[in-house]
Amino acid sequence: MLTFRVSQNHGSLGFYVIAMEDRKEYANSILEEIGLKNSTRVVDAIDRDSFNEANLVKSGQLQRGFSKKLWDFRRKGIIACALSHQKALKMFLKDKTLTHAIVFEDDIILQEGIRKKIADAQGKDQGKINILQYIHDLAKSSSKEPKWDGINLGICSPYCGDTMAMLPGGIKLIQAPQPYCTHAYIYTRRAAELELEANVPIHQSEDRIRVDLVNDGSFKYFSTVPRIFDQNPNDQATGAKSIHGKSDLDIPKC
Repeated sequence: MLTFRVSQNHGSLGFYVIAMEDRKEYANSILEEIGLKNSTRVVDAIDRDSFNEANLVKSGQLQRGFSKKLWDFRRKGIIACALSHQKALKMFLKDKTLTHAIVFEDDIILQEGIRKKIADAQGKDQGKINILQYIHDLAKSSSKEPKWDGINLGICSPYCGDTMAMLPGGIKLIQAPQPYCTHAYIYTRRAAELELEANVPIHQSEDRIRVDLVNDGSFKYFSTVPRIFDQNPNDQATGAKSIHGKSDLDIPKC
């Protein structure tokens, strides 16, 4: 098992937050609070009511008959989510200078207790931690054993797997068999290319396609334990639509 050390060198990272129009103020406030606002590009999320499924099928973006058993609101939310993440990943791949993408959804919140772990890793007080530096260091580890394609920074599945590495601050990197949730993750260029190839046209939900790729052995997608980012459990209190149309999400601990 490998232990990663904190480094002072930054890689070429692209930060993106996928946000609905009425969620941008909240997303920016959280990013500002954790010191990532100036580093993060806002990606306009695709609204579930903004597209025609027949047209998506004709353009090759959606598999014919996708999830017709689901009621319309849920199915369109899944499609909108996948289109939004694909939009961010294509934006990332278009910039050839970038090596990694860090993608957030508009309901992220820093996980309770993670500040102390990052402070311990950086030898700082909790009020002076540098999350940007920590993510840079984490991204750089993709080229070291056990080399990875992506990291889920907010796994919401209770399933645990083998510990692959220890990260600064005592955070574990695990190989989870069901790494659900997509509100915060890091991708290499290979990961972005792999997912787009696997889910265009869309035939699976955004997180389900990742589970499938992990389980067929083609995708090295690890998860942090504990989670670095959660979804805001008070999302409904904002009075705005989240990308998934879900709120008060109770994320089980691993």
